[in-house]
Amino acid sequence: MTSLKIVSGLQKEINEDSVSNLKNKIRDLKLKFLMDECSFKMNLKLIKKKSFFFNTNYWSIIRKHKSLILTGSTSLICAGFLNRPPGDIDFLVPEDINFSDYCVKNKIQLKTDDSYSLSTTEPIKNPDFLGFYYHKNYKVDFFKSKNPEFINVNRYKIHNPFEIIEKKMVHLKPIEKTNISVIFDNMNLKIKTYRDISNIIENYES
Repeated sequence: MTSLKIVSGLQKEINEDSVSNLKNKIRDLKLKFLMDECSFKMNLKLIKKKSFFFNTNYWSIIRKHKSLILTGSTSLICAGFLNRPPGDIDFLVPEDINFSDYCVKNKIQLKTDDSYSLSTTEPIKNPDFLGFYYHKNYKVDFFKSKNPEFINVNRYKIHNPFEIIEKKMVHLKPIEKTNISVIFDNMNLKIKTYRDISNIIENYES
């Protein structure tokens, strides 16, 4: 009962009005970029710096998959949108790359038993998810993508931040009351997404 109360309280904090306000601010921010009032602060140094989270192993994974498109939180960090360490490394696989051959060539032992929950009673498969592997402390995810927008930064392909944000916004949908483990998984994702997008707005409003 206590756990359900905690979830309910958090759900009220991230409510329909606050999410709608966030969407409006993202829309306004996107317009500023389209009108050239703002520009991306693309900087590879932001994901190359050495620390507990960003070390040589982390950068070596990005360098290894240079022919793919870097996406997710790592891309947002590179664009100056986020300043937190990502939990994993995500890549988009362009249509012109044969992913099976790519895995063989790069000696990737791909796993595919991954799923995610999104306002549903049970976890569901992401239809664009191709698989993942672990390298030391990092989870490396691959997703298929059709004609994604990306920015070339010193021969690295960085996914357009606004395409990433639009996908993240989907996680802010209301959470259905189902079994407690699914509720908490969804709530954790929702809180993380809400904080990320709030930080993005703050970074560009300051």
